[in-house]
Amino acid sequence: MASSLLYIGMNVFVPSLFEGYSMFSQTVSELSAIDAPTRILGVWLGTVYAALVMAFGYGVWRHAGTNRPLRLAGISLLLAAHLACSGDPCIYGVPNSA
Repeated sequence: MASSLLYIGMNVFVPSLFEGYSMFSQTVSELSAIDAPTRILGVWLGTVYAALVMAFGYGVWRHAGTNRPLRLAGISLLLAAHLACSGDPCIYGVPNSA
């Protein structure tokens, strides 16, 4: 529940800090682009969001018992949150070498 509320808050609050940003004509990824004024806040809130999703995924997996679909759902949440944190080198300020 907390991760969902944080996600909604991120998509409402962070864009309001980016002067000239339009939710209708620009992508959300522009909020965490390397030179964006909202980058630091967006990355930090995204990391907290991913940690909350990981905790939820762990709880689902841990309490699934012998319910295989529920175990797979928990593992999927864990993997999705992990990939969200580690998948893009630009998150850490390392520009693409190409």
